[in-house]
Amino acid sequence: MKYNFIKGDLPLKERILNHYQINEDDLNIDKYENITFDQKILEFKDILLSLKDQSFLIVGDADCDGICATVIIKRLLDHLNIKNNYYIPSRANEGFGINEDIINLAYKHHYDVVLALDNGIANKDVMNLCQELNIKYLIIDHHEYDEEPNCLSYLHPNILSDDFKSLSAGGLSSLLASSIYEDDLNIVFGGLAVLADMVGVLRYNRYLIQKMLEILNKKNIYQINYLANTNEYTYRTLVFDVIPKINTFTRLNLNVNLLVKYLLEEENYCRINSTNINNYNNQRKELTNQMSIKAKELIEEDKDIIILEDESFLEGLCGLIANKLLNEYKKPIIVLSSQEELYKGSARSLKGLDLFSYLKDFNKFETFGGHPQALGLTIKKDNYLELLDYIDKHEIKYEEYIEDIFILNEDELNINTYKLFEDLKPYGIDFKEMIFGIEINNKDLEKRIMANKYPKYIINDHCSAISFNEDFLDKDFKLIIGSLNIDKFNKNNLSFIIEDLL
Repeated sequence: MKYNFIKGDLPLKERILNHYQINEDDLNIDKYENITFDQKILEFKDILLSLKDQSFLIVGDADCDGICATVIIKRLLDHLNIKNNYYIPSRANEGFGINEDIINLAYKHHYDVVLALDNGIANKDVMNLCQELNIKYLIIDHHEYDEEPNCLSYLHPNILSDDFKSLSAGGLSSLLASSIYEDDLNIVFGGLAVLADMVGVLRYNRYLIQKMLEILNKKNIYQINYLANTNEYTYRTLVFDVIPKINTFTRLNLNVNLLVKYLLEEENYCRINSTNINNYNNQRKELTNQMSIKAKELIEEDKDIIILEDESFLEGLCGLIANKLLNEYKKPIIVLSSQEELYKGSARSLKGLDLFSYLKDFNKFETFGGHPQALGLTIKKDNYLELLDYIDKHEIKYEEYIEDIFILNEDELNINTYKLFEDLKPYGIDFKEMIFGIEINNKDLEKRIMANKYPKYIINDHCSAISFNEDFLDKDFKLIIGSLNIDKFNKNNLSFIIEDLL
């Protein structure tokens, strides 16, 4: 890995914001307390209100963003006394998003309006069928689309001002609901959706995330409390505890609609049923461990891209396994679930290899989509050998990945730097969490050995650095690279966790 060292005489916060081309306005959430809603939001709201005497079918998606969007819109329609119901199709059994079968069922059960959430903006067959059956079609989505959707109205970040350009479907739904009535749960589920979908952490997204944390730490949001088992919420609590439990239903191919019901119900129902959700999450962890063990038995380490398939693999857990193996083997990983005539699964790639671009010209996928480092795919078993042949014949080209390192000045090696780091949270795809560097130059550092194998260096009276890599024990270096933490033995001191020594 190559490093880009960022130095300067400006205060650290200015160096960080200048480097990422972020201004104070991008971080300012106060301006959203009395928000001016975009005209497109108000137009969508007016259309919604004009349909108050109609019956709605909400069709959501099965991940945390789609689930939260469904909950927000269901509560909004209930608030408006609009007759409605909701349905989230199973990704494993019905494929991704809304389909023609759902539209036909909506017609059969006399729904006047279908509102697609976190899906549907690119499904032309569904749009045409709605028009044919005289069903009004509304969309709230943030996925890519090629042309203007043929529907009554839609909300998408592309048609909104810069403040809302990175919103997820749940974030858009929360914004719409807030244009009609004030409600803490709209903010909580909107913030949770944004945090789960990793769509950005600036502007209105930052407002939703930070207001969500403020509400969770002040009020009894029991639906989340029973999942988190904590009285003090942080970003880490939500990312590593709550959101995985919400996504567990899809990963285990459980009925996601039951989870929507949980998030909509009264406290006694949630208290009783949260036990099932926590048990499902434990089951997901156990199955993930079992799949990991099986996957390692199948790995051929000499391959440039590791591709694994097995009938015991659950489709919903393939991404977790791929990510786990990627971190261990440092190679692109494709993990596939064997299902009758198909292989379905996920892939993960290293920084520097755009696996999406590498595979996109292989034209035998049934479904294929995602991002440079993470994607999902489906392929017929009859075409699997062609995929292996394609990989064998196409050279993998890595681009050199450059990691930004912010060099800390001598007067920044103290607890105030950690407080600044914490104040700038949350971090995300548009505001990356910083990695820091400390130049040692000719300093003769005091060295201690922790647990007989880990080196710890005393940088100054307010900062120490420790490595949990035994290989660093006797290494010479002039620069320490790592992350900031609090010294657990002295809360007023800075602890630097070493990731590399140069």
